[in-house]
Amino acid sequence: MLNFYDFEVFKYDWLVVIANPIEKTEKVIVNDKKALEEYYNAHSAQIFVGYNSRNYDQYIMKAILCGFNPKEMNDYIIVKKQRGYTFSRLLNKFPLNNYDVFKYATDHGLKTHEGFMGNNIKETSVPFDIDRKLTKAELDEVIKYCTHDVSQTMEVFMHRKSEFDAKFELIKMFKLPLSYIGKTDAQLTAIILGARKQERDDEFDFELPETLQVKKYQYVVDWFKSAKADCTKEMKEKYAAAKREYDVETSMLHRHKLRATMEKYDWTNKEAWSKYFYDRSLETTIAGVPHTFGWGGIHGAKLKYSDSGFFVNMDVNSYYPSLMICYNWLSRNVSDPTKFKEIYDNRIAYKAAKNPRQAPLKLILNTTFGASKDKFNQLYDPRQANNICVGGQLLLLDLIEKIEPYCDIVQSNTDGILVKIDNQNNIDIIDDIVYDFEQRTGMTFGFDVYRKVFQKDVNNYVIVDKHGHYKSKGAYVKKLSELDNDLPIINTAMIELMLHGTPPEVTINKCDDLKQFQKIVHLSDKYGISLHNGKKLSDKTFRVFASVDIDDGAIYKQKQGKNPEKYANTSEHCFIDNGDVNNKSIPELLDRQWYIDLAKKRLAQFGIL
Repeated sequence: MLNFYDFEVFKYDWLVVIANPIEKTEKVIVNDKKALEEYYNAHSAQIFVGYNSRNYDQYIMKAILCGFNPKEMNDYIIVKKQRGYTFSRLLNKFPLNNYDVFKYATDHGLKTHEGFMGNNIKETSVPFDIDRKLTKAELDEVIKYCTHDVSQTMEVFMHRKSEFDAKFELIKMFKLPLSYIGKTDAQLTAIILGARKQERDDEFDFELPETLQVKKYQYVVDWFKSAKADCTKEMKEKYAAAKREYDVETSMLHRHKLRATMEKYDWTNKEAWSKYFYDRSLETTIAGVPHTFGWGGIHGAKLKYSDSGFFVNMDVNSYYPSLMICYNWLSRNVSDPTKFKEIYDNRIAYKAAKNPRQAPLKLILNTTFGASKDKFNQLYDPRQANNICVGGQLLLLDLIEKIEPYCDIVQSNTDGILVKIDNQNNIDIIDDIVYDFEQRTGMTFGFDVYRKVFQKDVNNYVIVDKHGHYKSKGAYVKKLSELDNDLPIINTAMIELMLHGTPPEVTINKCDDLKQFQKIVHLSDKYGISLHNGKKLSDKTFRVFASVDIDDGAIYKQKQGKNPEKYANTSEHCFIDNGDVNNKSIPELLDRQWYIDLAKKRLAQFGIL
């Protein structure tokens, strides 16, 4: 049973709203520790669901139950930026099965998601730093605001329910405590695999796959082989150059800058050396296509490319998990690697049988690599992560080298290659090459055929099959959702042109849904205020639209003592609507031409128009 909750904390007041959709109850508790204790005692065996509750709300609840002042906990987390669990050991007296709808550090805030969904994003006018007790009217307003946030948390949860279901199923499958529902995917994966962190000092001693057969592009292999020595050599040279300047420089300001440069290239400093090492990359041309090799996977693509013909996308099936199994590159902190192999095999069997249990197992497989790079995770084993990353790139380079004479390379990415084949006789040749590659390396491929390609770069493209179905990547053309719904009319206009040849102005001018034109912006902690038409704005999240009224100004964000900066991808003339815009018609104020111009500008980046 789920309890959706949200706390609001002031200097002299606190409140919580808890909604239980099964019991069909909504509990509002204001400054009443006893009432909170009663609710906790009656529901502590259930799951509490919040937004960013892993880092905030659960600790506010535990602090109150322990008898602490919630304002002290609030400031400990918000002002002092400390982890809630370090506040006091007494918090452990009140275990909580907390599930956080907020996914990770790069996720959007709740208000931004509310904006994407077209819902009301107006915030309470009651300042959280108010230095007195709240009045009844102020409490009523905050309760209304908090209740709205709880309902919005429920709505976001429903859009992400499959993620909750996968994690809950893992807990059942591996007979784990319900409290583990609050673990991150990476933490849960480490627990399931039985990982125990070990101290090692071989992060940069990566190895190459013994099956590798690269000839034409051997210099790429050599770049990785000499990366460790080259890193030290380059840093020494740059340090020496800065030191020579420093020794003769008389200006204190320039000496200070040179000193900072010397610190940056100090090869004896492990942190500086590591940062320089991972910042290095090799930019080169492979099969006539610009490529980048480094520590984040192979990336190569024809730029501003659009064409039609016979395209084949070759993706390695479960590439990184397959590398871990075939080359023993699973984190060495896992005592029994056969468990990972068993999960891998079961997932394949479940997927073939269309069994929904494949989803939670996929979560483990897809999380393991990232966790091996996380120094706070039990799976942390950076050498193995480097083996996977380097080996994965070079094996794909190996395949590119073999198929290059028989096709036109359009794109290569972390786990696949997109090619155009003009000579149909070459299809069988490429198929044979890939088969031999599979037998030699242990990898397996999936193949998809497409008829059209529109490509800005490796991270922004649309590929279309003969049925008109398409696959896309990149902010400009990705398939949007209720939780990722920024300037949707632009994406729609671009896709309509690519799929059907519909001019952007036709798509944009016929749309009468205001939500499709929204741009959501949020004031980050780096900035102090937002400004529009010369006025300071009280909200932090805004739904912005281009305006035809020249008296409407731009929306700005401003740092203390700095000049205002216009929010990116907003018009010089705009209006703001932070209310509910679902099913709202377009006012005459909307500047459709601004959206048409933006769509055409982005299409030009794809080599279209």
